[in-house]
Amino acid sequence: MIFHFLKSNTLAEQTRWILWTPVLFGAGIGFYFSLDTEPPTWLLLTIFELCLLVFYLARKNTTAVFLLSALMIFLFGLLWIKAYTLFQSKKVDFPPAQETTYLKGTILQTDTNPKGKKRLWLDNVSDFNDPKKGIYRITVSDKKQSFEAGQCVEMAATVSAPSQALIPNGFQFNRQAFYQGISAIGYNESNVFIIDCEKEPSFFKRFQNSLFRVRQSISSYIAKTLPQNEAAIASAVLVGQKNQIPDTLYTQYRNAGLAHFLSISGLHMGLISAFAFFFIRFLMALFPYLSLRYSSKKCAAVGAIFLSFIYLLFSGFAVPAERAFLMTTLVLIGVLLDRNAISMRMVAFGAFIILMFQPYTLLTPGFQMSFASVTALIAFYETWSAKFHFRANNYFSKFLFYLAGISLTTFIASIATLPFCLYHFETLAPYAIFGNILAAPIITFLVMPFIFLSFLLFPFHLSFYSLKVAGFGIAILNKITDFVSNIEFAGLHVPAPTLWSILIVLFGGLWLALWLGRWRYFGLIALIVGFGCFYFSPSPKILYNATAQSVGFKTDSETLIIFTSDKNNFLNQIWQQKTPKLIVKKDLQSLPEKQIYCANERCRYQNFFSFDLKGNISFQNKILNPQKDLGGAIYLKGRKPYLQTVRQTVGSRPWNQ
Repeated sequence: MIFHFLKSNTLAEQTRWILWTPVLFGAGIGFYFSLDTEPPTWLLLTIFELCLLVFYLARKNTTAVFLLSALMIFLFGLLWIKAYTLFQSKKVDFPPAQETTYLKGTILQTDTNPKGKKRLWLDNVSDFNDPKKGIYRITVSDKKQSFEAGQCVEMAATVSAPSQALIPNGFQFNRQAFYQGISAIGYNESNVFIIDCEKEPSFFKRFQNSLFRVRQSISSYIAKTLPQNEAAIASAVLVGQKNQIPDTLYTQYRNAGLAHFLSISGLHMGLISAFAFFFIRFLMALFPYLSLRYSSKKCAAVGAIFLSFIYLLFSGFAVPAERAFLMTTLVLIGVLLDRNAISMRMVAFGAFIILMFQPYTLLTPGFQMSFASVTALIAFYETWSAKFHFRANNYFSKFLFYLAGISLTTFIASIATLPFCLYHFETLAPYAIFGNILAAPIITFLVMPFIFLSFLLFPFHLSFYSLKVAGFGIAILNKITDFVSNIEFAGLHVPAPTLWSILIVLFGGLWLALWLGRWRYFGLIALIVGFGCFYFSPSPKILYNATAQSVGFKTDSETLIIFTSDKNNFLNQIWQQKTPKLIVKKDLQSLPEKQIYCANERCRYQNFFSFDLKGNISFQNKILNPQKDLGGAIYLKGRKPYLQTVRQTVGSRPWNQ
């Protein structure tokens, strides 16, 4: 009965099958990252070949062909990321331990860390005459010294492998570095000397260096033209450099539900292409000779595609910008072909292309939130757009309709991205709709038009006044975010949901969005179950790091108390994401009200955990090996404690062996 129901509904929606291709392909990629150990290549190829054989033998059975096709797409995703990882492992080689050495290399790019210190991304690195694989990211202490992409430098530096995850199920910095091609990170121990390069760079490298220098010059000009906070936001929107945004300002935008404005995505690409489209049509209308002989609409579409691509180059090819460019280009190609290109197939095509070229991005918040929001919006308007009928008789009613559209769009996008916000950032922005209603007119009519104008005028050194107007609009946005983020309960801290609850919600959302028939509403059951599981998400009671020199206790009042003899403040920042309040204590001391008792340089908590900040810890009278565990966390299930180590959650993979 159930099988017949599923079969009949699936066959009735054959036109929607293709939408599940990137989902199944991405599921194979996700399954690869969920494994504790590396899957053997021979086993994957054998299974794939067996599926091909069975597919051929059962080619006349519709059900078998459908199921085997789905399985092979899944396996293809698994094989693709396996091959991508093997290729990447040839380019990256993590140092086995921290070392101070001589380094020589070519500057690939420069940026700044959250503390404002300059970082050099070095390619073609060598240690004396010993070539090194991958990119070395070196933090430079001298803020006054200037560097440019393409320069060759030498220095003495202390380098080490990128950090492991610092908490169970936490962000794996070494995995991100592995797929970015970064072999080591560190800091300079001597002056950085600019030297002559031994090899002439290739044409592609010269183009890449020139592009980066242009981005840097634009960012520097913005910094000289606008105040610091306005310049930081303008650089993020214009050239994709978000690392200049102060943490407090970024938190304000996130708590106000406007963090999406800081990342070049569909909002920016759509507005830039729209301004370009109508600007070109306006120019052609001024010359009747051109407008009467050529289609201004199609000429404007070609010009908008070109300017959107230039904007993508300046953005640094972030995943949301790539997705937005693909979709914008498809829409404009639809204009050229006199067809409507805004459809779910466009979203599926964009997702598949990005996963083919950058499969690792499946794990990034940018990919997940970008495609979640646009999928939800298109699914909603596919179903309900024909049922909305509105006729504006005056400007006031048009303005109300505009605000209603912003509210509805923000609500749908917020619900679609909510699971990923909670999972990655553990924060909730309950006033996102209010913040977007206040900010949308400023972004649409004041900031982005003059950002676009500045974009056009930069080559002619005439962007001063347009940047000033855009900066004025950004200053208003900063005040809006400050106001909204300071409302009570803005930026609520919530425990991160489990991965399984996220997957249940994701399945329910895709089932609801990708099908058209009534059976799509069964996805609501999965959504309810998945969101209900959020309530049961465990929160760590105790945290300890890989050296056991930092131990944190979470109190009933949502405060994290850290005892530490380690100077690693970055660890404290990561742990603080698990709780809104942080107290750091450099010395061991008893806290009877927290059931922590210390004596003879050793502390005990509730008779099941003890530590001394010298590398010695025990759980339930069993001595732990924190270095082998890579750190860990202790949870309370009822009154029964249980331990989960970082090693248990990261496994043994090419990026953490």
